[in-house]
Amino acid sequence: MHDVASPHCSYCQHFEHCFQTDLVVEWGYCSLKRIPPQEELERIKEKAELGDYSALLARATEFGLFVPTNTACEQFEDLYPF
Repeated sequence: MHDVASPHCSYCQHFEHCFQTDLVVEWGYCSLKRIPPQEELERIKEKAELGDYSALLARATEFGLFVPTNTACEQFEDLYPF
């Protein structure tokens, strides 16, 4: 049988993956809360890929960018329902 796991943002239908930093840390946003301007996301992504995280850290909150974690979000919709 499958273990029941806590919901994780990266497995939600509303989580939009944008890019990874350090080849491991995933960043994205919730499409129900806010959709950042694509051109701004591209600028931040380019800088982050070069190791300059200042733009990402300075504007993450403004654009709703976050590292997905376990969540108690009432709008969570599993990408892989049983």
